[in-house]
Amino acid sequence: MRHVGYIRIILALVTLMAMFVNIADAISSESKSIVKIGALLPLSGPLARIGKTHMRGHEFAVSEINALGGIHSLGGAKIKMIYADTMGDPVRGMEETKHLIETGVISIMGAYQSAVVIPSSEIAEKERVPYIVTTALSDKITQRKMHYLFRPEANISDFVRDEIRFIEYLFNRKLAGNRLTLLYEDSLFGQFTAMLQRRLARENNLAIVADISYSSNSHDLTEVCHALQAARPDVVLQTSYLLDSIQIARLMDQQKIHPSVIIATGAGPKDPEFIRSLGSASDYWFVVNEWNYDMMRPGAKELNERYRARYGVDMDGIAAMSYMSTWLVKEALENAGTTQREDLARVLRDIDLDYGPGAILPLGGVAFDENGQNRFQTIMTQIIDGKHRTVWPPELASSEPIPRKASW
Repeated sequence: MRHVGYIRIILALVTLMAMFVNIADAISSESKSIVKIGALLPLSGPLARIGKTHMRGHEFAVSEINALGGIHSLGGAKIKMIYADTMGDPVRGMEETKHLIETGVISIMGAYQSAVVIPSSEIAEKERVPYIVTTALSDKITQRKMHYLFRPEANISDFVRDEIRFIEYLFNRKLAGNRLTLLYEDSLFGQFTAMLQRRLARENNLAIVADISYSSNSHDLTEVCHALQAARPDVVLQTSYLLDSIQIARLMDQQKIHPSVIIATGAGPKDPEFIRSLGSASDYWFVVNEWNYDMMRPGAKELNERYRARYGVDMDGIAAMSYMSTWLVKEALENAGTTQREDLARVLRDIDLDYGPGAILPLGGVAFDENGQNRFQTIMTQIIDGKHRTVWPPELASSEPIPRKASW
């Protein structure tokens, strides 16, 4: 009888051990079925709206990827986004980068502001974590000889190059003159953009009749608008974030200050809130953009219809870049067949993607140079009746550009 008791105890212990093994296997299997990707975004503070636009792009891509079976080369593993709020602050961005790496993300995407991307990507580089720059534009980002940084987005030089090309397009069609005013906020973004605009304007025989900078934190930009009116330019090249661009556009509308052509270097006027806040006062603004739903490219309209059905708004360039970047990581994971960060970075360095949701850009494909920079053709959109219309380049345009009659 005593032996029977021992046998029962042994059997119970074996059963208990088997239960622990099964539980451990289940936990291991569950962890392997999730691939975590980090996203650094300004989710609170003055840039919160634009941060949430990024979130929608990421979420939309993840929902489609997971609904289609996840990462097939990883046995159908599903993607999970881990969001970190930078609050628009570089120091917090660095702290959140460390935290994301500690949570086991296989890649980081972000972070809208170049001032946040530069220090946070240096931490990712040190830890050998692939860093995808979704929307930050500073040329410096991809001039640091980094091996784990990749930017499918354009840089500021691409934006300014295409602004000048668009001005020449208008000038050759007698739709605009060649007298320019530079109007820009005075952070790194605005100052670097203005420096490039000055150089390319000189190279292309365009006259700069006024050079106006201001603080984006200013609560009253009335004098800025008066200086703009006094310059009487044919074309205004305007570089701003959301709140300052709204203030400038509203003041210009109230004071009847209407240049023939005003071109925004992306950023604030790309945000849907620009149109929502201003209504008809946003009409006629040209905006350098990465993507628009009406550009003459296969699949753009259908993608926007799916996005609009879910969120009730059209997909803009920021949401499109977040969406595309998420799909880009998915394609790289498929090719790598592993979640090892170094293997993922190796695949990204060699990727040449010219199909599918990871290649929805105006030129289509994604292929990185030795600095991790993608070649990029921007588009020019114009806001008419509360909608962005693609007006340049001609092969992608759905509408003709419409300069307005200058108030002077």
